Amino acid sequence: MSYDKSVADHYLHGNLLDAIKIALLVMGKTIETATIEDLAAVDEFHVGMNIDDKVSLFTEIFRVGIYDIMRQQDGELTYPVPWATDSSTSKLSTLLDYIQALQQASFDITQENNRRDFSLGFFNKLRVKAEAKGSLAPLGLHILIQENAVKKLGNMIENIEKDLIAPVEIIARKL
Repeated sequence: MSYDKSVADHYLHGNLLDAIKIALLVMGKTIETATIEDLAAVDEFHVGMNIDDKVSLFTEIFRVGIYDIMRQQDGELTYPVPWATDSSTSKLSTLLDYIQALQQASFDITQENNRRDFSLGFFNKLRVKAEAKGSLAPLGLHILIQENAVKKLGNMIENIEKDLIAPVEIIARKL
């Protein structure tokens, strides 16, 4: 199977709109009454984690806010994770790799922020809420991730706890 097909299959969700509508109904909402805040839980878009050639990616844009999972140190990741079923489609890079790719694409880095501790706190709060309710929130990342969502998120959290990876934000602008 080609790399592009593997990545596409990983993200394939044949009924995403229907899944969101059902979750909204559980929340007592409809498409017409949903707010941006209601939909924030499924409003995630990451690009770098599956793209190997980050320099080419960054040459196509002029201002960028990146919030991506990045490598913190070498080590074997536990799979599956939200962006990849196995290592063959995971193209994680280090912060230094991102900075170098952005600079090669004529970007000035204005801010960088490792969000490891924030993410661990965030996922711990989600876990506590889910345990208190006895289930996941109707609308959340599990709607996007679908199959094995709990396992994928658990593996990601484990990898963050081991300091192998972390979410990092970078703000940059074209020179």
